[in-house]
Order: sequence, then structure tokens, then C-alpha cells
Amino acid sequence: MAERERKLRTATRLGATATAAVAAVGLAGGVGWAGQSTHDTPAQQHGPTISKEYFGQTDGAPVHQYTLTNGHGMRVRILDYGGIIQSLDTPDRTGHEHNIVLGFATLNDYLTHNS
Repeated sequence: MAERERKLRTATRLGATATAAVAAVGLAGGVGWAGQSTHDTPAQQHGPTISKEYFGQTDGAPVHQYTLTNGHGMRVRILDYGGIIQSLDTPDRTGHEHNIVLGFATLNDYLTHNS
């Protein structure tokens, strides 16, 4: 059990670093990935948001999904189970959103396919 707790603590520290990096890039807004200015649709012209939802439970502990948006069409979903980036939606140059992360839909999938 101590080995599992050590791995989870390490994953949480690494996940927190990844979360901070994604949040800094994603919430900066106003500039696309290649440095060009983005053009917002009226639906995208609101400020950044953060929301929290219950995602599941493992070993008696709740797992939550945090959703961060930047108002320019970018959205990242992060689990507090090791700081997993579940999805990262970003608009292409024509404004169509695409998820660029290969994440799982359920907590059970993460627990089953954990290596």
C-alpha cells in the first residue's frame, strides 16, 4: 500500500505541474497555437471559467473533473486523480473544435488501463 501511495503522490505532483502549464497556456487566450491572433465568434467572447464536477470514486476517495475554458474556444478537462488531462478541445483555423488528447470517458477506464 505504501508503494501505491508513493506513486499516487508522485503522479499528483506531476499532474499539478501539467495542470498549471495547461492552464497558463489555455487561459492566456487571444493568441492561437502558432502565435496568430484568434477571431472569436460572439458565443466565444466571454471570459475564462472553471467548473468542478463529480467524476467517480476510487478507494473510497471522490474523483472530480475540472473544466477550464478561456472564452476563445479552448477547453481543458482535468481529473484530480493524478492530474490527468482528460481532454483538450481547441478550435482549428476555421473555428471547428477538436479534442487533441486521447483520454478515457470514465474513471473505470483509467483504473482498468492504468500501467
